[in-house]
Amino acid sequence: MTQKASGSSFRIVPLSREHLDGAVEMHMIAFKGFFLAFLGRGFIREMYKNSIGHEQTVSYVAVNENNEVVGITLGYVDCSDYFRDTIRRRWWAFAFNAMWGVIRRPSIIFRIIRSRKFQGNVPPCDIKPLGSLPSTAVRPDAQGAGIAIAIIRSACDEFVRRGVHAVFLTTDRDDNDRVRGFYSALGWDLLGYYATNEGRRMCWYLWQDPAVKKEIKEIVGE
Repeated sequence: MTQKASGSSFRIVPLSREHLDGAVEMHMIAFKGFFLAFLGRGFIREMYKNSIGHEQTVSYVAVNENNEVVGITLGYVDCSDYFRDTIRRRWWAFAFNAMWGVIRRPSIIFRIIRSRKFQGNVPPCDIKPLGSLPSTAVRPDAQGAGIAIAIIRSACDEFVRRGVHAVFLTTDRDDNDRVRGFYSALGWDLLGYYATNEGRRMCWYLWQDPAVKKEIKEIVGE
């Protein structure tokens, strides 16, 4: 799929091993200051590598005319099943790659231990099946070219092809008007609020396939 916007051409393609370095770099730039990025490039690389070809993942990259990664999105058909399977099969790889972060800040070991039971921050709603789209980013110098819109729509189309007609994502509740406004303009509905164990105030957004959209009551949370 090749698209052109604002004078820039890009293609949306499934994430593959040739895109790993670009995907890692993209994540480190876009999510600087987040916990996973703090764990280091090795951990992020393992995260994306493990998603390639997995039956529970929906992952795409946008590449420019030079085949450079300028956008990424990573989602899960069933995040609870995916994380359980990943921890069971690859816990040692993630633990090894998290060691650099632990050396830098030993206190995070308790957070890593808690993460063994992480299920994806699934909202308490009755729509099933419910996909998730936790990671979407566009390289700063490529923003404004329609890449984020194209890559998210590609992911949603893939969810629908797999029989998943509703997808959620999370984003910061506070000081995040631009991102929240973007998702609202793209047709994602505010579902509710929650707080992480570390006290970070977040909100859920929900996308539904217009062909089978259901009425759902907003969740009142944190």
